[in-house]
Amino acid sequence: MGGQKGNAARSKNRASSSSMASALAPTGGPVVGFGGYLGSSKIEPSVSSTSAEESLSFSDVDNEVTQHIKRLGRKDRTTKLKALASLTQLFKEIPGEEVAQIIPLWAFEYKRLLLDYNREVRRATHETMAALVTSVRRGLAPHLKSLMGPWWFSQFDPASEVSQAARLSFEAAFPQSEKRLDALMLCAKEIFLYLEENLNLTPQALSDKAIPTDELEDMYQRTISSSLLAIATLIDILLGLELQRNLENLKDEEQKGLSKVKTTIISSAETLFPSHNFFLDFFKSKEPAIRSAAYSLLTSYIKHIPSVFNEGSMKIVSPAILGSFQEKDPFCHSSMWEMVILFSKFQEGWFNCNIEKVVLARLWTFLRNGCYGSQEISYPALVKFFDSIPVKAVNVEKFVLDFLRNFWAGRNPSRSSAQERSVFFSSYKQCLLSVLHNNSRYCAEGTSSDLPTKILDEILLKLLLHDYLLLDNTSLDKKPEQTSKALDDYLEKLGKGIIEILSDLFDLADQKLFNAFCSSFQRECMEIIQEGDKSKIFNMRMEQISKFFVLLDDLVLHKGKTWPLDSLARPLVKDAFPVIRSSNNACLVSLLSTLAETFGPVELFSELSDKSAKGDEHEKLKFFLQAFKDDLVPWCLGSNTFTSGAKLDFLISLMQEVCFSEQWCSILTFLTEGHSSVNIDQLEVLVILLEKIEGNIGKLKRKGCLPEHWHHNLLDSATVAVATGSSSGAIEATFLCTALGGSVKADQACFISKEALKNVLDGILTKFVYPLAISHLDWARFSCFQLMSLADSKYQTPNVPKGSYEAACFAFEVIKRSLHCFTSLSEEKTLVAILAALFSYSWEYIMHGNNTDIESPSELNLGKMVHGFLQGVGTGFWADLDPSVRAAVGTILVKVIRFVFFNTTGPITEEMLDFYAQWVMDLASTLCQNDTELQALLDQLLSEEKSLSSWPIWVGLDNQGESRSCFVIIDRASMEDIPKTHQNFIAFVNKLISCLGFSKVIGGEIPKSPSSSLTREWLAAEILCTWKWQGGSAQHSFLPSLIEYTKEESSFLPSIAKILLEGAVLHGYEFNNSSWILLNSWFPSDQEVNKIQETFLRALVTVLLVLSAKDNTHRKSDVSVFFKSVKDMLINATVRNRAHLRVLPYVMGAIIQPLCEKLDSDHGNDNVIDRSLLGWLHTCISSLSDQSSKEDFEDWIQVVLSCYPLTIIEGNGTFRVNTGREVGHEEKSLLVSLFRKYQRSGSGIVSSNLMQIIESKLTAVIVAYCWHEIEENDWRVVFNRLNKWIQSCVLLMEETAESVDNSETNLEKLKAIIQNLDRVTIETASVGLTIICVISENNEVQEKWENEMKNRMMENILRLFLSTGSMESVAKSISEEASEIVASSRFSYLQFWGLVASFVNNSTLEVRKSAVEAMDLWGLSKGSVDALHSLLFSSRPVHYLQLAAYNVLASEPVCQVSIVKESVDHSDLDGDLCLRDEIHSLILVPTDQLLEMDLLELKRVKVFIAWGLLLNYLQTLPASAPTREKIIQFIQDNINPEIIVCLFQHIPLSTNPSPKRKDKDTTNLLPEASNAANASKLAIVNCSVSLFIESLWPIGTEQMASLAGGLYGMMVRLLPSYVHGWFTSLRDRSLCMAIESYTKTWCSPSLVSDELSQVKDTVIADENFSASVSRSANEIVATYKKEEAGMDLVIRLPASYPLRHADVECARSLGISEVKKRKWLLSLTAFIRNQNGAIAEAIRVWKTNFDKEFEGVEECPICYSIIHTTNHSLPRLACKTCKHKFHSACLYKWFSTSHKSTCPLCQTPF
Repeated sequence: MGGQKGNAARSKNRASSSSMASALAPTGGPVVGFGGYLGSSKIEPSVSSTSAEESLSFSDVDNEVTQHIKRLGRKDRTTKLKALASLTQLFKEIPGEEVAQIIPLWAFEYKRLLLDYNREVRRATHETMAALVTSVRRGLAPHLKSLMGPWWFSQFDPASEVSQAARLSFEAAFPQSEKRLDALMLCAKEIFLYLEENLNLTPQALSDKAIPTDELEDMYQRTISSSLLAIATLIDILLGLELQRNLENLKDEEQKGLSKVKTTIISSAETLFPSHNFFLDFFKSKEPAIRSAAYSLLTSYIKHIPSVFNEGSMKIVSPAILGSFQEKDPFCHSSMWEMVILFSKFQEGWFNCNIEKVVLARLWTFLRNGCYGSQEISYPALVKFFDSIPVKAVNVEKFVLDFLRNFWAGRNPSRSSAQERSVFFSSYKQCLLSVLHNNSRYCAEGTSSDLPTKILDEILLKLLLHDYLLLDNTSLDKKPEQTSKALDDYLEKLGKGIIEILSDLFDLADQKLFNAFCSSFQRECMEIIQEGDKSKIFNMRMEQISKFFVLLDDLVLHKGKTWPLDSLARPLVKDAFPVIRSSNNACLVSLLSTLAETFGPVELFSELSDKSAKGDEHEKLKFFLQAFKDDLVPWCLGSNTFTSGAKLDFLISLMQEVCFSEQWCSILTFLTEGHSSVNIDQLEVLVILLEKIEGNIGKLKRKGCLPEHWHHNLLDSATVAVATGSSSGAIEATFLCTALGGSVKADQACFISKEALKNVLDGILTKFVYPLAISHLDWARFSCFQLMSLADSKYQTPNVPKGSYEAACFAFEVIKRSLHCFTSLSEEKTLVAILAALFSYSWEYIMHGNNTDIESPSELNLGKMVHGFLQGVGTGFWADLDPSVRAAVGTILVKVIRFVFFNTTGPITEEMLDFYAQWVMDLASTLCQNDTELQALLDQLLSEEKSLSSWPIWVGLDNQGESRSCFVIIDRASMEDIPKTHQNFIAFVNKLISCLGFSKVIGGEIPKSPSSSLTREWLAAEILCTWKWQGGSAQHSFLPSLIEYTKEESSFLPSIAKILLEGAVLHGYEFNNSSWILLNSWFPSDQEVNKIQETFLRALVTVLLVLSAKDNTHRKSDVSVFFKSVKDMLINATVRNRAHLRVLPYVMGAIIQPLCEKLDSDHGNDNVIDRSLLGWLHTCISSLSDQSSKEDFEDWIQVVLSCYPLTIIEGNGTFRVNTGREVGHEEKSLLVSLFRKYQRSGSGIVSSNLMQIIESKLTAVIVAYCWHEIEENDWRVVFNRLNKWIQSCVLLMEETAESVDNSETNLEKLKAIIQNLDRVTIETASVGLTIICVISENNEVQEKWENEMKNRMMENILRLFLSTGSMESVAKSISEEASEIVASSRFSYLQFWGLVASFVNNSTLEVRKSAVEAMDLWGLSKGSVDALHSLLFSSRPVHYLQLAAYNVLASEPVCQVSIVKESVDHSDLDGDLCLRDEIHSLILVPTDQLLEMDLLELKRVKVFIAWGLLLNYLQTLPASAPTREKIIQFIQDNINPEIIVCLFQHIPLSTNPSPKRKDKDTTNLLPEASNAANASKLAIVNCSVSLFIESLWPIGTEQMASLAGGLYGMMVRLLPSYVHGWFTSLRDRSLCMAIESYTKTWCSPSLVSDELSQVKDTVIADENFSASVSRSANEIVATYKKEEAGMDLVIRLPASYPLRHADVECARSLGISEVKKRKWLLSLTAFIRNQNGAIAEAIRVWKTNFDKEFEGVEECPICYSIIHTTNHSLPRLACKTCKHKFHSACLYKWFSTSHKSTCPLCQTPF
């Protein structure tokens, strides 16, 4: 407890004397109230002995305050803090007069609390003090002197928060600085007395409590250090300059008062000084804070009371102060230096101690140790100290040299900070220059000293220069690996220091020292150069020399001074160049480069020749060029050694603007010898030279050497020769790349002319396309032909030489590294060809990148390189290209892509389509910088081309004129003759749509006319007409995108519809006039649309269905406009009227409903549709009367029927029929007339099959629209027809079922049977079922239908249902393939089977029973239950039929035989359980397979449905039924409980369940979790999962979650022991918690409530037994009494029942032994825990068990129970020897576990 200990607790904010003095000094004006004066009135201090206030008792002090003050004496810091907090609050609330009375009490505790160990207590003490002084205000005056000492002392607490709180309390009492100063002067004497008392304290005197020693020591050190600082600061304030200034402005009386105070202060301080041995004892303290405070105190004495340092004290104080350099703690160094520097001014102090031993020896140690870490403080102080040392006190020469040597020895090159190094060199330089500039100070009068020369020699050269040049290796610390950034910074600062000293030496009047340094520097450098590689650190030394000259440039030359050139650089070059020239060292050459760049090559190297170059600048330049050509160029370029790079750098550094052309010509002439061809060695040198020039191009530009200056005929000839020559080596490629430049956008340093660049480009293209010309891919060779056609004629037919791959790689390397250079030739076609070739190679690699078996792996490698290069080229490169170049590249590549599809006969796979689509994506992302360019590219790709007859074939595009229009291609191929190339291209376009988006490919702008926006309706129509292609279709691949796009572009669909309508009319003669009537137009689906064979008509119907869809917000206006166009077409058409009529039913069937909605909303307008329909009805009736117009009637009756749609709506397994529009009275009358007239004459007009469908649909329209208008005879006709149609279909299905049953194993025969189903019969029956739906929804019409006829009809429908199931069941017995054939056939008549299933779901039990009995009497190999199972678990399920089958199987009378075979004796307890095969196989599916299945997989769904059926059957069985017990035992023995884990795969669980959550709101859960939770709850309450089976389809995650939740709820209710056993086997703790939380929240409450209700309602009490329940405690109390014995057993259900077992305990017993009580308790526990059912049943079984025990029945010796806890059987198997009876289950378990068949008791064979 308490504050931190040690130095770490000392705050940097701790006040020093100066800071406190400035804080307390007056801000200005006279000191008011000084020395007891207020103005001119004297205030007498109160005398405590006679004060009336002091004589007052403290009886009036508030008791609460007194109690809190007493609590401050406690040792516990918490008590103190609470008491202080309470006092602070009380001081704020109590009046000031009352608070003033407790100040004496408070003062005692205040002084003691200031010394407390805990800093929080001290801080709180000052806060309380602040509250007190704020409250009492002037009432503090009588007590000020007693408080001021501790108050002032506390402001120097080492804890910053404590000292700050103390100052705030002091400022609260004296807000103005003048007042604070008055208070200090008034109480100065008392403060000194208090602080002196503190200094006299010992650790043991600080506290009377038993405080640990370490705490006492800390308190003592804090007290001493704070007291010393308080004295020092008080002296600074009261004797400081501010007080002296104020004293001058006061009146005489006030000055006398101040003088008196000053005298008092000095007197007190002087008394204090010797009494504590001059504070020198504190110098020896182990605590740095005490030593630092002592240094500060002595500093204050030296400043303000120097009189204390007399001759006697000086002898004692001087050695201590001047010898304080032994202080090693950096914390103390600041105050130490201030003390030493001030004291050193007392020259007599230096002569009162042994300087060499006491001062200098310690100082040298201090310096060599780097000032012990206080460099930033000590080094600046050393400068002042150095200047303050009396010269007479030391041996000057020795002292100065020793001082500089030790100062230098204390540096730390690699481990010091940058700031420390800067301070070191700055201080060292000042000391050294101080000696040099003040040499006379160190000499006797009239004499001279050689001290500067010794300093130069011993210090500047041997220490500084040698260290900089690494001659003594001390700066490396013998660890070259440490030459890090810190060491580099050290050497740089050292070099700057040397140069600054050298500059000062140069400025001296006597330059003897400067010249001596220059000579020594040159000598040292020459020795290093001549030593060469003999030294291990030669390179580092040379680097230091180079850096020195660079620093000279920065620090001296830039200021206009030339002495570095004259005195250092030029002499060094003149002496060193011959050595360097003869050596082979790169570092020496680099030194020349540095010197040339720093001082200029002309100034340095113009004197290399024998002739003098000291004339004018022109002469110097002349001599320099001569030396450059004759000496420097041959030396730099003559030999290719490891110094060549450095020599070339040196050569480049010699380049000058004034003579650049002569220099460059000299270099090229030397390398090429004046010829265009260059040998390999010269080429390598030229490459290196160009690379170095390129790297220094920026620097050369600043010299005036611009890129165009480098052009030269010799270089142009060399590059063209290499580009067109046969050599393809790496050095040649590097040479070309270097000469061309352009590796990056910013690199525009091309060293050859534009004409040469063109010739290089042509040569590169020729080599680059060689492999394309011999590729095995047709399109690659085609692309080569296209590329070469752009080049000059001499390159158009490439003659592929040997080594073409190497040549192409050579060309690609040049292209890759100089691509940006080529872009400058945007007008050249060769550039377009090269860019297109890059794409060709990349695409070739994409095509064959994964094929390791290609013939030419080298070709693949080239493609890989090109592909990677294109991937890395940024978009900025393509954006910078001229748009015409991008467009030209795109044109070539589009031709290549079209060639792939229209000139390639091979198959195109899905993978290849991905490749080709990726090609276009590549072009779109690189070549197209905006939408306009993209659409131009797509327009080239997709537009018609005369040479390609296979594109397009349905809809053409007229490009003539300003605008473009679409037209239908009349002379086109039939559906079977669609070219394969066309289908491939459509598949490609569809792939493009998925990649680029529908809006860009189909709906994008065509940049033909910038002012208009034209979409590609023709392309959409072409795709819809094609309908199917490899890997896709218009319905599934194209139509969803079209629908999404038309939500924004409402005019797009009508435009397509008009195109397709025109095409459908043009080709209307191609399809049969009865095709529409055969469609199920009332139940539109993809399957029905697929039945339309005519291309345009199928596409038109598809578009119109989309156009009239309810989610089309513009459908009403769109269909209205379209109908008018259709109407106009009918009116204007004369020759093609028959084709119009055959198209019209399809059109009207699709648009009639939204069209009528439009007319209803516009009822005020002229009703065009009504007038049209009335006209069509009249025409149809008239054509019926005319026997010769049979074909007209067929056309017109279909038109009429298409205008009266019936909408069939599905919901929850049922169907209902809505009329699609409102019909007027006149229309109804005409419809009835048509119906009646058709009855009389219709059969003779149309063929029999067509007549049946027309008759059925016309009947449906009449019943739906005109049921109120038809008469009794008409109804009789309707019912008779219905009966006939349904009966015909039943006969058809039953005959087919018999045929399937007789087909044996012949699959071909089975397929023929299924395919020969009469479609007309089924379609007619389907319409009949629709009519029945209409009738069943109309109560008035139902009254006309006799019950007997209705029941017979329903039974026939069930026969239909069972017959299709029996077909699949029989087929399944043959094979799975046969079963799939039958199941698949239903998908052709989905509406029909949906209607059948709907009626089955709503059928009565009598009808079901009759149909099932009829089915079983039929005599097929499979019965009704097999048929129902086949439908429920079909391989190709139809969910309508599945739901109907489940409902029939789960209800009477079928449910009794739906799970268990009928041959089983249900009353036989010991008989075997025989489940039906379908159920048995599904519930025994291994759980590991289920866990790995997809969550929506069909087999998993079947397993869940089977479990639902099984649990439903289990619920229907009585609790004591033997079959129920067998099924439960079967589940426990044979089914892995991991099936529950499969259920929870569908239920999202919270892995961190909150135990505090009480709500059962599912709104915050995920949809799946919410559905599952509700399902579990409902399943327990209703004990059924039928609701979740009904809502299972369409199968989705939420539906499966509901079913899984329902199944879990049923298992928890019906199989609690089974679920508990699974739960206890779990090992995943987080999963257990989540499942328990789920069960506790959603299952257990309902289950427990139901269990309690069952016990209350079903357990019957008698004279021996009774049971009661407590719902609030979830408890059941079972009381059993017999004769004199009895006991109460309490069953307590846990919150997470049944996952946690119910607890059973004995609440009370009477007359029962402990053994029997325990036996009864355990038996009830066993019955409850083993009971898979209600607890009420377990209690009844337990009661029966004890009834039989009291009746004398013997218990089973194995389980000690009469009734078996699981199967509730009695012990029946008796041992022949010992006669004991056993349960058969117990005995079986004994035999299986003991591995023997002996009696458990007597051990004889059983």
